[in-house]
Amino acid sequence: MAPKDKFNIGATSALKDSTMAQWLASPISGDLKDVPGIGPAGIEKFKANGIQNTYQLIGQFLLYKGDDLNTQDHLDLFYKWLADIGISAHRAGVVWSVAEKVSTFLPGLINKDDLDPSDS
Repeated sequence: MAPKDKFNIGATSALKDSTMAQWLASPISGDLKDVPGIGPAGIEKFKANGIQNTYQLIGQFLLYKGDDLNTQDHLDLFYKWLADIGISAHRAGVVWSVAEKVSTFLPGLINKDDLDPSDS
């Protein structure tokens, strides 16, 4: 995978700690605008690609989780999919927001030890 197609934990620095904490503590509303990193332009791109709500976005994220994939590979695939549908701004933040949220109700899904340290 080319470097631009790899998730980089260091690129999530635009996420405010307070925004992430609120996202993680709140129930999933279904509204895409609640996901940190997703704005009006992103919402339009998601909707144009069949993602109407956060439930479908989480479902798309989970589609990339395979038994033979570590966390870095899983996040890389989701990151690349976002690029493929035209999400460029705050892409790493969206990946990390969704991954962290999903790991709150699926503990063990994310193993931070699997993340490439050269990317942070």
